[in-house]
Amino acid sequence: MPNLHTSNVLAKFQKNAFRNVPQSAKPIELKTKGTIPPWLNGVMYRVGGGKFQLGEGGTAFTIQHAFDGLPIMHRFEIHGEANKVMYRSRYLADDAEKRIVASNGRGEIFFGHTIEMSTWGRIKDAVARIRGMSNGASADASPSSQPIGVTVTPNYPVPTSWKTKETSPEESLMLVSKTDANMLQKVNRDTLEPEKLFTYQSYHNELTGPFAPAHQIYDYETKENLSLTISVGRNADIKVFSMARDGATKILATISHAMDTTQSPVRTFYCHSFFATKNYVVVPESPLFLRNYGLDFLLNGNIASGLEWDAKTPTRLHVVDRHGGGHLATFQAPAYFAFHIANGVDWVDDKGRIHLELDCSTYNGDMLYEVNSFGNLVRASDYDAFLTKQSQKQTLHNGIRNPPKHFSSFGDLQRFHVTWHPSTIAKDTSVPVCPSTIANNIEFMRINTSLVMKNYTYTYACRLQPPTESSGERYDLVKVNVHTGDVLTYQQKDLRHGYMSSEPVFVARPDGTSEDDGVVLSLVSVFDDSGEKQDHCFLLILDASSFTELATVSVGDFVAPTFHGSFHVEHSFELGSFN
Repeated sequence: MPNLHTSNVLAKFQKNAFRNVPQSAKPIELKTKGTIPPWLNGVMYRVGGGKFQLGEGGTAFTIQHAFDGLPIMHRFEIHGEANKVMYRSRYLADDAEKRIVASNGRGEIFFGHTIEMSTWGRIKDAVARIRGMSNGASADASPSSQPIGVTVTPNYPVPTSWKTKETSPEESLMLVSKTDANMLQKVNRDTLEPEKLFTYQSYHNELTGPFAPAHQIYDYETKENLSLTISVGRNADIKVFSMARDGATKILATISHAMDTTQSPVRTFYCHSFFATKNYVVVPESPLFLRNYGLDFLLNGNIASGLEWDAKTPTRLHVVDRHGGGHLATFQAPAYFAFHIANGVDWVDDKGRIHLELDCSTYNGDMLYEVNSFGNLVRASDYDAFLTKQSQKQTLHNGIRNPPKHFSSFGDLQRFHVTWHPSTIAKDTSVPVCPSTIANNIEFMRINTSLVMKNYTYTYACRLQPPTESSGERYDLVKVNVHTGDVLTYQQKDLRHGYMSSEPVFVARPDGTSEDDGVVLSLVSVFDDSGEKQDHCFLLILDASSFTELATVSVGDFVAPTFHGSFHVEHSFELGSFN
């Protein structure tokens, strides 16, 4: 039976007060302290929640989940030779805000934000939601009518159906914002104005599943974009596809059941990212499943209350051949969920065995509720309240502990080593795949993009440090050696204040001679211990080799938590994006 009260359970602990991030629609020059490397010239885009207090004066409707803030995109135009950074930002969901305010959030779909209401109210709400879903990314929908803002990808192929004989090479690639749904938003690469909503069905008419990971993977050698869609229902399936640079798209496999001794059917699961190597795509079907074939999701209106965690069910690793072989195998791993992967590689040994090394940051299902506090950092002055929350008695709800503790650690960076021989594939898949831990408390991993799908040594990431009586909660930047597990940490000088370093983006020096010859870019938000009036954010530029500060660029007197970012050389359309 559907659970109509899950949203009410979640609503009881969603009391966070996230603040709006002001937009700067016109470009402004930012104040730079230090020296930007003269070779660093290009644009970094970042995207994340920007509006939580909606309506005139921010009083009409309040969003209380970190992942549901209406998105804002930031654009940093870096001129290293001039030691200058130009900045602008723009909200991406103005019409969605108008609709949410007008309906008071009724009939909307959120990731985790909840509204307490009666059973009858939920049923009426579901009817409105079903009607609205059919118009989500239709051709005539307003470009800003849906909140899409988890990943940002420059140089994404335009669908072939959009092109004419007059379409220029530059117009054949676009800037897109993506989310964990089959919905994309074309954004003007200069002004950041939303220009069009569309789905993966624009590339291939069989890509109709409503869910898709926010992260794609780009092969820098073949210039292919890899991704997948997930359908809902008793006959759910996963469609894995590749997209060429010209937008031509082919389905690599349709996965409807496990290719192992269980032959169990695919269940609709939450997927934020996946693995890819030179020869394979690996889809981790984690046991974070949509309850009742999606009925709970429709009735409750958000992803978090429509999912359940089944700790007794293994995560199934579906292996797809990138060269026409389809769905080859399914391996079983201990139950885990991963938001983000670091990299994936494959090779064949001298006995003909195929090896995959798949690196990601792993969690159990508790993180689904705990991420509500993401970006709402605890100040040292609030340490006692933090301890009280961490000591609350918990009970299981849909397999997840509730009420959640404040997010106090990221997942562990782990490596899954998968091995099989083509002649004994059925027998090989019966052996569980057990991970080895590279480093603890690691998240938002990024690497030198020239080594995507290749052997690599370093990943740049974030590590969460809980608050103490004398220091605020912080997300430090770290450099992890994946071979030795050694971790190099960059911290701010004054630890009294909490701070959130965003996902680090590595940019290689054009004539670099080593893997870590380049810089790391991060947007840092400072949560001042004296109160939010003193909060501020800045762009941080680190030397990637020594992990020391080169420059800071003041952005504004506000905090700007973002999820992901991408860098590309301005006016160059030769580089793809990991995101």
